[in-house]
Amino acid sequence: MVVLDLELGTREAGSEMVTHRVAAREVGEELGIAAVLQNLGSLLVQDGDLEPAGPVLEEALTRVRNCGSVYGEANIQGTRAQLALAAGDFAQADQLATATRALFQELGDERGMHETTTVFADIAFARGDDRAACELYASSVRGHRDVDDPWGVTEALRGQACAAFQLGHVAEARSLAREARVLSAGIGDGDGTRVADEIIAAASDTA
Repeated sequence: MVVLDLELGTREAGSEMVTHRVAAREVGEELGIAAVLQNLGSLLVQDGDLEPAGPVLEEALTRVRNCGSVYGEANIQGTRAQLALAAGDFAQADQLATATRALFQELGDERGMHETTTVFADIAFARGDDRAACELYASSVRGHRDVDDPWGVTEALRGQACAAFQLGHVAEARSLAREARVLSAGIGDGDGTRVADEIIAAASDTA
């Protein structure tokens, strides 16, 4: 039995000290350890702890490459693209997203390719290219619907709503956010529901 017990960094969040900790028990192979590392790296990115996320994801990438797992590499490169985007390095994010898409294409993984389209949309939106972002989000929505992935659909809908709002298409933004909210509630995505509500409120205030 291999026990992986990682504790990486603490940070102050209001009056609380938030500790990132993950324990994987009975992980018997490199790919299992790499998956735990990727999950930890993803959590760090989501929480804004970007500095420790980099080394964690590099370690995960090394392990999957040693195992020859193209699928594992694609997933980790996608998370690294999100890290680069969160750090404001748009060129690096675009490069990593391109590498991710190529790996998913090699695998014939349509869902992975649609997820990468959402990442490209996020990059365009962060750059302020709202029109390109809106088109990419719409493409991602269509793709995720084709593979019956409601989580991917609702994430892309929220992004499309935000881009439409920035373009001044308030009614469209509100409609997209409402659709995203219904889907999020249906799959039990509390965070997604909350974000959709915020978009609806902003669009309603502007109308």
